[in-house]
Amino acid sequence: TSHAYEMGGDYRPSPDYRLGFLGADFSYDPATDAYRVEHIAKGDSWNEKVCSPLNTLGANIQVGDLLLWVGGQKVGRNISPQELLVNKANSEVTLTFAGRNSEEYRTITVKTLG
Repeated sequence: TSHAYEMGGDYRPSPDYRLGFLGADFSYDPATDAYRVEHIAKGDSWNEKVCSPLNTLGANIQVGDLLLWVGGQKVGRNISPQELLVNKANSEVTLTFAGRNSEEYRTITVKTLG
């Protein structure tokens, strides 16, 4: 029985829902019911696989900005950004931010990390 291995056959492969990453740290802010950017990872700007999508040209996201919407859905106390990034690895996602001192919102499209 040394060559009796169990492979393939009638076993269905398990689903693979890869999480998309933004390369940033967020903290929940109860006063605004949104997620505040605490840190943005700075990698090599010429290699998109090791740099935060929030550092892309034109994104203009800063530490202290508030993440309000991910993919058209509101984030808050009951739903985190990570929940909305399930099965979004290496995909384009729209993000809506508010500056730390402004009521003006801006929406950007980024390609998440895998």
